[in-house]
Amino acid sequence: MKKNKKGILIFLAMLSVTIFNSCDLFTEQSGNNRTVSGQVLTSDGTPLADVKITIICTETYEATTDSSGKFTITGISPGRYSIEAYLYDYTIASNLESDCLSLVWEDKSDLSLTAYTDDNIPIGVIQGTGHTSPIKGQAVYNIEGIVTCLYSNEEKGFFMQDPEGDGNDSTSDGIFVKTHSELDEPLYETVPTDLTVGDLVKVSGTVDEQSVANYLGYSDGYLTITMIDKPIVTILSSNNTLPEAIEIGDNGKNIPYDTDENVINFWEPMEGMRVKLEDPLTVGEDSYCNFPCILNGGAHMNLDGIITDNGGYLLVDNVQNPERCFIYWEDYDDNPLAGSSFSAGDVTGVVSYTGNGIYTVNPASSSDIGSVNGVYADDLSEETTTIVGDSETLTVAVYNIENYGPEWEDDSETAEDADNYDDRNQKATALADDIVNNLGSPDIIVLVEMGDDYPTKVLYQNTMNSYYIPDGETSAEGNAKKLITKIKAIDSSLNYSYTDIAPEDGNEGGKPGMNIRVGFLYNTNRVNFTKVGDADFDDQTCPVKDNDGNIMLSQNPGRILDSSFNNSRRPLVGCFEFNDEPIIIIGCHLKSKLGDSPVFGAVQPPVFSSEAKRVKQAEAVAEFAAKCLTMDSNANVIICGDMNDYGFSEAVEALEVPYM
Repeated sequence: MKKNKKGILIFLAMLSVTIFNSCDLFTEQSGNNRTVSGQVLTSDGTPLADVKITIICTETYEATTDSSGKFTITGISPGRYSIEAYLYDYTIASNLESDCLSLVWEDKSDLSLTAYTDDNIPIGVIQGTGHTSPIKGQAVYNIEGIVTCLYSNEEKGFFMQDPEGDGNDSTSDGIFVKTHSELDEPLYETVPTDLTVGDLVKVSGTVDEQSVANYLGYSDGYLTITMIDKPIVTILSSNNTLPEAIEIGDNGKNIPYDTDENVINFWEPMEGMRVKLEDPLTVGEDSYCNFPCILNGGAHMNLDGIITDNGGYLLVDNVQNPERCFIYWEDYDDNPLAGSSFSAGDVTGVVSYTGNGIYTVNPASSSDIGSVNGVYADDLSEETTTIVGDSETLTVAVYNIENYGPEWEDDSETAEDADNYDDRNQKATALADDIVNNLGSPDIIVLVEMGDDYPTKVLYQNTMNSYYIPDGETSAEGNAKKLITKIKAIDSSLNYSYTDIAPEDGNEGGKPGMNIRVGFLYNTNRVNFTKVGDADFDDQTCPVKDNDGNIMLSQNPGRILDSSFNNSRRPLVGCFEFNDEPIIIIGCHLKSKLGDSPVFGAVQPPVFSSEAKRVKQAEAVAEFAAKCLTMDSNANVIICGDMNDYGFSEAVEALEVPYM
């Protein structure tokens, strides 16, 4: 056998072993040496001799149980230890309620360990007290549980729960059983096709920990789900009473308010178990049928919590609102918005962890959640601006048009086929309606995520990798023309023009093959734009003065080039004229948050690695604006766009310019 860096034993084939209570190890010197003693019994209470006990920190101590199953280790340096127990053909678990054996301040004289044979391991032992199973990779046999939920989100399978439980609040009595090798693959032949909630089943298979990749392909940094893979499932009986659900809320367990890590530790011991959420109130919705809620009718918020007029729960200064919980339910014809409740009152379901990096509660049937007493999109009127331009007032808007351009459909044979789809025309119609009727036809619109005119077939894609054949075509003139035509169809008096600088093909981030960029749409009835030079994607513009001493750009439009924008959208800078005054607009689309640790992920506190790059990008933008204002302290300079960050973030703060 060999050891890895954390001291977890890795056993070769043919050995049966459980490793448990592994932790980040450290030693705290605090007084005299310590002693640990205990006993190993089989699940039926028989003492077990010859079990090798090992505790590990910066030092390693060992003992072997005697004929009465007892052991004692003395002379241990004070500290927190992982503990390992091994005897061939047994799985051995301790009664510890945490991941580590603490010998910092006192001895441990009652360490109890239970040894199981492969065919009588409780689900709680498979789950263990940590975030991963102590017997990952091992085969288990005849594990019994009641089916509590059939599941087909990121993985296909079912949850089952031990109806008796092991009595340890630190271990989950429920587990996921994976029934398909891949999401779209057929059911394993060893799984009954008529499996239903309430069936008592017997499952044999391999214990595994799988990280559920999010919808963009990431899995690194996400937590794993403990599961039994490649199962053989036998139905023993049907219509059994489901295990009692754990109450979450005022009458049961309260979700912690303080840190994301504490919230993870709150949900993890209930992974795969039935819970009942007390009177959840939705505070938002997403495209993946996850409804964020706060419990007891909205009573449970942190002290800084703010509910918006539309019922949303506002994120305030890096407080991630960890007391939210999420309900996953995909069977509503129309998803409810913030401010909705459920006719069931309390919502019952099974705890899981999804590819969005959140714990969710998954109802087993419509009776567990009921209908919605709430708000739907059709119930709300779209907001319309009250800001109107006049002879003295210039209006500027930012609109992220979300990968606007033709996309290659799965059944397209050629680029021409893809371009014939009417998706782009439909989107252009909707965008034009927003621009004219909701935004009030702004004088200048900073368009974010304008795509190129040419559909590109992406052969493979996830967040980390994509493969497509670059076509060298990056112009967006066709997309802009379609949008302008739709605008004019609504209001023929509007005369918009468009300008941008096409990016380098495939080298500035965004959706593969679309070459998104920032562009300017401007109403020539209201503003003038004079093109200067013929800037390419690798040309830098600078503020200069014209012959009359007015500020202008060396290239108009131009770009801000800085190493922080490598593989990311470069800011577009334009100089417009309104009432004979130059207006400098810096349109930004800063680095996205892709690649950051999920808030409820394996890395705690989460690491937001993208933020440092956004800060550098913001500093480069602010430096350009400062140059403009140094040249002319009365210059009209606007920094705007999609900053991909919060108003209180360091990146947004870095955009502040002393002169502005």
